Amino acid sequence: MAGIRRKLGTSPASKKAPVGDGELAALVATLGEDLSGQRDRALLTLGWSSPCRRSELVALDVADVEEQQRAPASCPRPRRAEVSEPD
Repeated sequence: MAGIRRKLGTSPASKKAPVGDGELAALVATLGEDLSGQRDRALLTLGWSSPCRRSELVALDVADVEEQQRAPASCPRPRRAEVSEPD
């Protein structure tokens, strides 16, 4: 059986608990008011409140997101670059 074991080890025995409301508020409170702090705050709150994957979050542009009063039911879809077909 030792030969079957994964080369990088075994999977973790237990998963970490998700971040709760209080922990998210504490994380966001530590961020600055500069541009990178605003970006990080937006990514944390959007990622926490929506069912987005990490790859979907990092692919978003400002133009892809609309401000809403309630949490989104789905992740905003990133715009795709138009690809011209060869002549």
